[in-house]
Amino acid sequence: MKKTFTLLALVVSLAVLGYGGTLELAVRAQGPQGVCNQVGPGLYRCSLVPEAETVLYLSARVDPKEGVSIWAEGLPPWARFKTARGYGEARARCDLFPPAGVPPIKVTFRAATASGLSAFLILELVPAFADPAASVVPPTGRYQLDWDDFRGAPPKAPGDAVAQIVYELGFRYACEALPTAGGFVASLTEVEVRLRVRRDLSWVYPWARTPEVLRHEQGHLDIAEVYRRLLLETLRGLRVEGRTPGEAISLLGERAREIFREVKERMDRAQSLYDSATAHGKDLSAQHEWERKIALWLRNPALAP
Repeated sequence: MKKTFTLLALVVSLAVLGYGGTLELAVRAQGPQGVCNQVGPGLYRCSLVPEAETVLYLSARVDPKEGVSIWAEGLPPWARFKTARGYGEARARCDLFPPAGVPPIKVTFRAATASGLSAFLILELVPAFADPAASVVPPTGRYQLDWDDFRGAPPKAPGDAVAQIVYELGFRYACEALPTAGGFVASLTEVEVRLRVRRDLSWVYPWARTPEVLRHEQGHLDIAEVYRRLLLETLRGLRVEGRTPGEAISLLGERAREIFREVKERMDRAQSLYDSATAHGKDLSAQHEWERKIALWLRNPALAP
């Protein structure tokens, strides 16, 4: 069984009572190692992992029902958000992909109704730092697993999986914008896609340390390596045009993050298919067939589903 580390954290639910009605604004964060905590009245601090995606899910509910809107103020250029409107309830999503070295920033999310009810939440977005006690192995090319990579605590109640490899996929890039006849074109001058094994979070039951189980977990990591290579190939040569240098670079970043999400979705589907087709490695014939497929995809990532 594989896992890309994702932590769900309920941030806050703020209710505002007005004459004859109530407006509730809530936000939830999802991302690698991302957590949000209250640090003051109406102020919440959220840690973000640089070069990894964190998603904020917002909802505003009003009772009795009427028109309600959600919007944001002070968003950085590496955030993507669209104002949302609804009747009785509005839902919005904010995608965050902070680059390395980004400073802390405060963002305000607001909700309001046609009758005048309003609510707001202030989130301080700060970079997260790796836990020095965590063992992170940066693979170069194809990384060969051994049982020393599984140092995390297994679940108390066994399920279908007897082991789980945990990894992180991320990328970073440098870019430039050059003038053209009709404006500016932004392109990547440097791009790096990284796959890291989280030894501190990967686990195995002691009685399941068999060659067959390790081979199955190796398959999960190899599938992730396939899509790491595919992501790198897809990002190389990326070019986006804009009316100004800032617009071109901003659009380039949006397209790069969109490509990352598309490739990650394909990877997640392939990982699920691998588990179901091989019965988590118990079907040895299917396991061998998938190992053959994965080896082919490693040689030519474009063939991956």
